[in-house]
Amino acid sequence: MSNIFQIISFRAECQHDIIGLLFNLKHKYKGLWRVAIHNDNGKDHTHEIELHITAPLTVDKIHSIMQGISGGHIMSSTLRALPLKDNSLQMRKARGKRESINWTDNGLD
Repeated sequence: MSNIFQIISFRAECQHDIIGLLFNLKHKYKGLWRVAIHNDNGKDHTHEIELHITAPLTVDKIHSIMQGISGGHIMSSTLRALPLKDNSLQMRKARGKRESINWTDNGLD
């Protein structure tokens, strides 16, 4: 797979989760990374993240890596292929195992 440019955004429960994700991504996938972390949104002490990636991986793969991180459920449930300003950061509703995820759905019904 060749490198693709993507902008993704998500919410993380703590800095440890963000560090775990970046460690996994940067050590397994060569690419260009730019991370913007907006600390403590003032509501519930979570972190809002926008990640610009040029690397050979898909949003599905990033989602899978997030699910493998202890405490990564917040990240994987709020992950969207959208800039942070367009991501509602609402938790994604549960879905069937065979249902695909629309990564550009902003989470607002």
